[in-house]
Amino acid sequence: MLQEGTIVTGYRIDGILGEGGINAVYQATQLSLNRVVALKLLASSLSQDAGFRARFEREGQVQAALDHDHIVTVYEAGQSEYGLFLAMRLIPGPTLKQLILDDSLDPRRSVRLLAQVAHALDAAHAAGLIHRDVKPQNILIGKGDHAYLADFGLIKAPDEARLTGTGQFIGTIDYVAPEQIQAEPATAASDIYALTCVLYECLTGEVPFPKPSEAAVVHAHVMEPPPKVSERRPDLPPALDEVIAQGMAKDPWSRPGLAVALLQSASRALSSSASAIVVPALPRDGDGERERRAQTTAVPVVPSTPSEAHAATARAPATETEARRDITRPVVRPLPAPPVGAPAEGAGVRGRAQPKQLVALIVALTLAAFAAGFALGLIVH
Repeated sequence: MLQEGTIVTGYRIDGILGEGGINAVYQATQLSLNRVVALKLLASSLSQDAGFRARFEREGQVQAALDHDHIVTVYEAGQSEYGLFLAMRLIPGPTLKQLILDDSLDPRRSVRLLAQVAHALDAAHAAGLIHRDVKPQNILIGKGDHAYLADFGLIKAPDEARLTGTGQFIGTIDYVAPEQIQAEPATAASDIYALTCVLYECLTGEVPFPKPSEAAVVHAHVMEPPPKVSERRPDLPPALDEVIAQGMAKDPWSRPGLAVALLQSASRALSSSASAIVVPALPRDGDGERERRAQTTAVPVVPSTPSEAHAATARAPATETEARRDITRPVVRPLPAPPVGAPAEGAGVRGRAQPKQLVALIVALTLAAFAAGFALGLIVH
């Protein structure tokens, strides 16, 4: 960890925001402009690792290319004597996870915040990019409840070649889509599944599958029906149950086609007992404040087919429980486009259909992997 006052290529370290095995994030001052920033440094021990360097560099490139009002702005990326760095706009506010833990969210506020995140996701998807690690820890809340989607270290184009040969991809199991567990490639629908999990957590205060072990969570994502909001919050409209069921559908093609559509459905569901929440149809572009924290760890998952794999960075877990709820999965070739004349939504398949016997085998092998203690250890931002 760098000491306060250390100069890193024109940035003075003012304090630590978060540190882990892969990255450290500092509050710093850009001396030439007297501007406060979030300065993210790749751990010096990984500076010579081509895979980690490529992922770190890509994060800055992606965030700079996605010029969106609800995505963190990158000011500068480069090499310093302390390793690769990213200088980003600092958001002096909490993460969405902190608001959930503080019980600071009501349903209407939750939908308003996540609608902003949905616009950011749809912009990334329109650019052909998949975030792959949507979770409350990666959603930053600035002044005026302005929400930002952060941590693009795992983002990937569906047809992009591997950035590393380490054989792992890192996501977070509380929000991971069934197809990712089954070694299918992540798609926009996978991000929408994760966003639905976040919506459920905002509405109820708990993750969709609060199981005692990682293996049980993995099993639930693949085999159990989506949870009902009404069972945890009987005071909320039952129509929200259908919103969660659609967003967390096992079949990716049965999920909403746009992240914004998910939040519009949630707004309509809430309007059945109160006035509707307006979810804008188009995102705004511009600047805003931003902040950075970080987390992730990894546990093994058993693929349904032999495949390559991919590793990436993430943010520092706030608790030991969060730290163990991350997942590593193989990366396989991109999901082919559906054939012409594919069935309508709800009637077709998004991706390859999985026979029940194969799914059961995958889950059994996954459980066995966990039992065998294949934990890969904590990797954090």
